[in-house]
Amino acid sequence: NELTKRDLLFFLDESTFKQHPLLQAKWVPKGSKEYVDTLGNHAKVNVLGAICHAIGKTFHMKSKKLNSEIFMKFVRHLIACNPDKHLVLVIDNAPWHKSKKTKAFLKTLKNLVDVVWLPAYSPDMNPIEHLWRFMKSLMSNHFFPEIEEMKNALTSLFKNLYSNKQKIMTLCSPDYLLG
Repeated sequence: NELTKRDLLFFLDESTFKQHPLLQAKWVPKGSKEYVDTLGNHAKVNVLGAICHAIGKTFHMKSKKLNSEIFMKFVRHLIACNPDKHLVLVIDNAPWHKSKKTKAFLKTLKNLVDVVWLPAYSPDMNPIEHLWRFMKSLMSNHFFPEIEEMKNALTSLFKNLYSNKQKIMTLCSPDYLLG
């Protein structure tokens, strides 16, 4: 099916950001050592995200857990933020996306939302994966002593992206899917 002017194509996914720092290679002066503190705990924040390349927008929601209720809340949020549009959601096969509860919920939205399912085990087909990699690289080698500090850093990253439409369009272009 072709998209109409009323349609907005969204790529959805979730990612987990851990308070324990992600370590990545970085440049430091020769002979010096770089240290990154850690608490040794496993606190985390789950982020539900959606990108719409056509309008250069991202949407997100932070959550302690990932389940059908949280996913449905996020879809309702997308609908509320785009009230005059018909949403086409491209999503993977996560258990909370395919649960009976979620499928029944999506059926009730048939006039507002269509779903395109990605093939199983194909994260490379979802442009939002580029956004997650970019955000995690910006947060790598950084210690957050409190989980709230990490949540605030995530919020700041998204706020910066909201004001940089071109960055979103570059990072998350689905053009590679079309050849």
